[in-house]
Amino acid sequence: MDSNFMHGFPVEGKSEPVRLTSAQKAQIAARSRRGLATVLLAQAVSGFLLSLLLWLFVGWGAGLSALCGSMSYLAPNAVFVARLVLSTFSAKGSGPIMFLLGNGLKVVVAIALLWALSRVDGEWVNWLAVVAGLVVTLKGYWVAVLLTGGRVTKLM
Repeated sequence: MDSNFMHGFPVEGKSEPVRLTSAQKAQIAARSRRGLATVLLAQAVSGFLLSLLLWLFVGWGAGLSALCGSMSYLAPNAVFVARLVLSTFSAKGSGPIMFLLGNGLKVVVAIALLWALSRVDGEWVNWLAVVAGLVVTLKGYWVAVLLTGGRVTKLM
């Protein structure tokens, strides 16, 4: 194979690995922490706002149900984000395996919390509101994207 081509694409000069200074690494880590916090905040605000609106216009049962649906995702996601933020302080960071395992665990815990809610004996549980709270919180990231024009770290 011709040394001037890599994976079928021409290479200009020799390819050198990118070397970052410690200041550049710190800047990237700080930007990552701001982005993670912004997304979590946007999800929390979205879920709480929906819960408040449902409580005001539909009733306390719908508001509480939406809050439970929202928290079933927000609580495990907050733990996952905290783990990611802590990894930004480490020189090693977080590897892809830990990221995938953490994300999988987050989903399992969210499902377990929804299952626990289904075991609650109460006529107040409004499942449409639970699902709405869950979906609005899951998609709360889009609130941050819309408010910043795609640059999520601008909010913090």
